[in-house]
Amino acid sequence: TSQLAPSTEPIEAALVRLSQLHEDRKFLDAGKLLDALRARLAIAKGGAARAAATELERMLAAGGACHGLEGKVHISREALTALNDDSGWSFLGESDGARMQRRDEGDNLLVKIDAV
Repeated sequence: TSQLAPSTEPIEAALVRLSQLHEDRKFLDAGKLLDALRARLAIAKGGAARAAATELERMLAAGGACHGLEGKVHISREALTALNDDSGWSFLGESDGARMQRRDEGDNLLVKIDAV
């Protein structure tokens, strides 16, 4: 199932799906859906659109069903970018069809294992 909110999907259903993606810890998919929802709401008109935008902000606020989601999406996107970028990684070794690399980022140690 596509994580984007198609124009035919009711916004209320997309909000429920966003909450479920957050609960399931699928932050990259939730980020795509959140971006699509915001794009739809930015051009939508009428009271229902305003109510949906208010509900989305309530969900994202402290105590809301998706509190902290934006930060988790940001961290997940940064991690994906870092893992897909080969610069800055130190080669550790290769074994059984897997290449292992590491990168130190301050207090964090990242380990990447690629199939070769």
